[in-house]
Amino acid sequence: MNVNVFKQIGQFIAKFVNQSNTRHLSWIKQFGSRLQTEITDVLGAQVPALLAQAITQYQAAVAHEDDCYLIISKSDLTP
Repeated sequence: MNVNVFKQIGQFIAKFVNQSNTRHLSWIKQFGSRLQTEITDVLGAQVPALLAQAITQYQAAVAHEDDCYLIISKSDLTP
């Protein structure tokens, strides 16, 4: 990806690349909750169908990544 094209986010790219899995997961959960509160809750029934579908798919992907992270980080000593 050419970072020069996205000058507004270019300064944050290095921070995201070097994040730990926990911080990444925390960030995408917070972003998902902001999508819910600032778009879905505010617009209510006026949310375009494609956008509502994208938000639902995003939240499903975050939930799947959370489940995968829990499996990876599970200790053999934990029931």
